[in-house]
Amino acid sequence: MLFPIRLCWDSIYRKLFVTYLALTALGTSILAGYILWSFYGYFMRTRQADLDAWSTALSESVADALEENEFDRVKVLIERYGSRESVTLRFFQADGRL
Repeated sequence: MLFPIRLCWDSIYRKLFVTYLALTALGTSILAGYILWSFYGYFMRTRQADLDAWSTALSESVADALEENEFDRVKVLIERYGSRESVTLRFFQADGRL
Protein backbone atom coordinates (compact mmCIF):
# COMPACT_ATOMS: atom_id res chain seq x y z
CA MET A 1 0.00 0.00 0.00
CA LEU A 2 1.34 3.42 -0.99
CA PHE A 3 1.27 6.25 1.44
CA PRO A 4 1.43 9.88 0.32
CA ILE A 5 4.55 11.77 1.20
CA ARG A 6 3.91 14.03 4.12
CA LEU A 7 6.03 17.09 4.61
CA CYS A 8 6.56 18.48 8.01
CA TRP A 9 5.99 22.24 7.74
CA ASP A 10 7.29 23.10 11.18
CA SER A 11 10.72 24.07 9.87
CA ILE A 12 11.39 27.42 8.19
CA TYR A 13 14.13 25.74 6.12
CA ARG A 14 11.62 23.37 4.51
CA LYS A 15 9.24 26.23 3.79
CA LEU A 16 12.04 28.23 2.18
CA PHE A 17 13.22 25.22 0.18
CA VAL A 18 9.73 24.44 -1.18
CA THR A 19 9.19 28.12 -1.99
CA TYR A 20 12.56 28.21 -3.76
CA LEU A 21 11.65 25.14 -5.82
CA ALA A 22 8.25 26.59 -6.76
CA LEU A 23 9.71 29.95 -7.79
CA THR A 24 12.50 28.26 -9.76
CA ALA A 25 10.00 26.08 -11.63
CA LEU A 26 7.79 29.09 -12.36
CA GLY A 27 10.71 31.19 -13.59
CA THR A 28 12.05 28.38 -15.75
CA SER A 29 8.68 27.79 -17.38
CA ILE A 30 8.19 31.51 -18.07
CA LEU A 31 11.69 31.76 -19.56
CA ALA A 32 11.12 28.68 -21.72
CA GLY A 33 7.86 30.15 -23.01
CA TYR A 34 9.58 33.44 -23.84
CA ILE A 35 12.41 31.67 -25.68
CA LEU A 36 9.95 29.62 -27.74
CA TRP A 37 7.88 32.70 -28.54
CA SER A 38 10.94 34.71 -29.63
CA PHE A 39 12.20 31.83 -31.77
CA TYR A 40 8.80 31.62 -33.47
CA GLY A 41 8.90 35.37 -34.16
CA TYR A 42 12.41 35.14 -35.60
CA PHE A 43 11.45 32.17 -37.77
CA MET A 44 8.37 33.94 -39.14
CA ARG A 45 10.30 37.15 -39.89
CA THR A 46 12.98 35.17 -41.72
CA ARG A 47 10.40 33.23 -43.69
CA GLN A 48 8.56 36.42 -44.63
CA ALA A 49 11.80 38.07 -45.79
CA ASP A 50 12.65 35.03 -47.94
CA LEU A 51 9.17 35.04 -49.45
CA ASP A 52 9.38 38.78 -50.17
CA ALA A 53 12.76 38.42 -51.89
CA TRP A 54 11.58 35.42 -53.92
CA SER A 55 8.34 37.07 -55.03
CA THR A 56 10.09 40.34 -55.94
CA ALA A 57 12.72 38.59 -58.04
CA LEU A 58 10.15 36.42 -59.80
CA SER A 59 7.71 39.27 -60.43
CA GLU A 60 10.44 41.45 -61.95
CA SER A 61 11.54 38.61 -64.24
CA VAL A 62 7.97 37.92 -65.31
CA ALA A 63 7.29 41.64 -65.83
CA ASP A 64 10.33 41.93 -68.10
CA ALA A 65 9.18 38.96 -70.15
CA LEU A 66 5.63 40.31 -70.38
CA GLU A 67 6.87 43.70 -71.60
CA GLU A 68 8.62 41.92 -74.45
CA ASN A 69 5.53 39.72 -75.15
CA GLU A 70 7.52 36.52 -74.61
CA PHE A 71 4.84 34.24 -73.19
CA ASP A 72 6.97 31.12 -73.63
CA ARG A 73 9.65 32.66 -71.42
CA VAL A 74 7.00 33.49 -68.80
CA LYS A 75 5.83 29.89 -68.86
CA VAL A 76 9.41 28.67 -68.38
CA LEU A 77 9.99 31.11 -65.51
CA ILE A 78 6.81 30.03 -63.75
CA GLU A 79 7.57 26.33 -64.18
CA ARG A 80 11.17 26.72 -63.06
CA TYR A 81 10.91 29.17 -60.17
CA GLY A 82 7.26 29.01 -59.18
CA SER A 83 7.44 25.58 -57.60
CA ARG A 84 7.54 26.35 -53.90
CA GLU A 85 5.50 23.91 -51.88
CA SER A 86 3.52 26.57 -50.02
CA VAL A 87 2.82 28.93 -52.94
CA THR A 88 0.59 28.44 -55.96
CA LEU A 89 1.59 30.67 -58.84
CA ARG A 90 -0.78 31.19 -61.76
CA PHE A 91 -0.33 33.29 -64.86
CA PHE A 92 -3.40 34.35 -66.82
CA GLN A 93 -3.02 35.46 -70.41
CA ALA A 94 -5.01 38.36 -71.85
CA ASP A 95 -7.80 36.07 -73.05
CA GLY A 96 -8.20 34.54 -69.57
CA ARG A 97 -6.38 31.25 -70.14
CA LEU A 98 -3.88 29.92 -67.62
